[in-house]
Amino acid sequence: MAEYKNTTYYQGILNKYKDEMEYISEHAGTTFVDMYQVYKLYNVLKQQVSYLMRKIILDTKKKICGSLVPSNRQLFIYSAHQLNVACFLHTLGLYDPPHTPNFGAHVTIEIHRIHNTEYVRVRYFLIKNERKFKFDIFFIKLIFILCFI
Repeated sequence: MAEYKNTTYYQGILNKYKDEMEYISEHAGTTFVDMYQVYKLYNVLKQQVSYLMRKIILDTKKKICGSLVPSNRQLFIYSAHQLNVACFLHTLGLYDPPHTPNFGAHVTIEIHRIHNTEYVRVRYFLIKNERKFKFDIFFIKLIFILCFI
């Protein structure tokens, strides 16, 4: 691997993505000097968001389908780092414009039952200059829920 990092080809890739590497280094809190570090960060964030998404979907399905224990639970709280918030929004296709969520930024997901139909509301809260901003990202009807849990 060390020999590969010294090749002209690899050095060309590092040079081509120099600005991106600096951006990642600045926002991740550590210095990234090679593509393998970026690859590892990407995979860690992707795995964490995948687990979080699966957990949220499973808990939501159990609540809607009546198989949640305890059945009267009204609230789930999931905790994550700001980078996970960014990845979560990106996974939903809602990360526009790209930015770094600051400390205290969070996403709420609410399930509403209106006239026996379930809806999901996703809101993104961002704190900027000690002011809290709320963005209603979407409110959609859940059309198809499989209750085979």
